[in-house]
Amino acid sequence: MTHAPETTVATTPDVDPTLVEQRRRPLFISSALTSVLMLVMLGLGIGIAVGNHGLRDAHKGIAYLLIVVSIIATVLAHRYGRAKANLGTFFHALSLPILLLVQFVIGEGDFAMIHMVLGVLILIATVALTTLSSRRAKV
Repeated sequence: MTHAPETTVATTPDVDPTLVEQRRRPLFISSALTSVLMLVMLGLGIGIAVGNHGLRDAHKGIAYLLIVVSIIATVLAHRYGRAKANLGTFFHALSLPILLLVQFVIGEGDFAMIHMVLGVLILIATVALTTLSSRRAKV
C-alpha cells in the first residue's frame, strides 16, 4: 500500500480568536500612529529639502517619538503573534525600530539622499504593518 497512515498531528497550538482580536486592536492603533508620524516626517522632510531648515528640530523631535512608538508596536506585535501562533507580523514590526535607528544615524551624518530613500521605504513598511494589523485574523 502506498497511502499515508491516517493520523493527524497538530502543528499549531489552539488559537483563541477572542484573545487574537484583543491583541490585534492595540497593535493596529500603534502601527497606525507610526504611519501617521511617518507621513508627518515626510512632510517635514520635504520642507527641509526645499530649503526650510527651521523644520530640522521638529523633524528630529518627531523621530525620537517615532522610535518609541515603533518599539511599542513591536512589543504589541509580539503579543499578537504569540496569541495567533504566527510571529511573521512581529518580525515585520521588529524591523521598523532597527531601520529607524539606522535612519536616525544616517540623518545625523548628513547623507541626505540615502536618508530620503530609506525614509520612503520605512514609510511603505509602516503602512504595510498597519494593513497587516487591520485585518481580522482567520482562525
